[in-house]
Amino acid sequence: MSLSQDLLRRLRALNESGNLYLFLGGLTAFLSWVFMPLLGLIAGFCGIELYRKKGLPITGIVIGGIGITAVLTWFVILAVY
Repeated sequence: MSLSQDLLRRLRALNESGNLYLFLGGLTAFLSWVFMPLLGLIAGFCGIELYRKKGLPITGIVIGGIGITAVLTWFVILAVY
């Protein structure tokens, strides 16, 4: 089995368990506050997926809320300056 096939198999397994959305959402929520606020949109999407499809409402709200708040804060900062 090649390296790319092994990676795809692992990503599919993470996606089925919901851990991919959890990991990616948490990472992008953190990075949206530290480096690039637009990554908060990805965190918001992952939060919605966790909330609706994976049965993790609190986690989805927290991750999505952090990401969307970073984006909205960035918009406000751009509007003020």
